[in-house]
Amino acid sequence: LRKVANQVQKHDSRFDPPTYIKYQYVPYDMDSESASQTLRYVYDDWAIGNVMYAADLVDEAHEY
Repeated sequence: LRKVANQVQKHDSRFDPPTYIKYQYVPYDMDSESASQTLRYVYDDWAIGNVMYAADLVDEAHEY
C-alpha cells in the first residue's frame, strides 16, 4: 500500500494534479467544473487517508 499510494498513474483521472496539490483546490479559471472537481479530489484524498489510517500507516495518512 505504501509503495503504490503516491505513484504517478499512467492515465491519471485528475485534472492538473500539481495545481491541485499547490492550492488544495482546482481554480475556476483552469476548469469550468472546478467546484465539483475539488470536491471529488478532497473526497478521494479523505478516503485514501482513512484506508492508510486503518492499515496503521498513520504518518502517511496525515499527508492526505
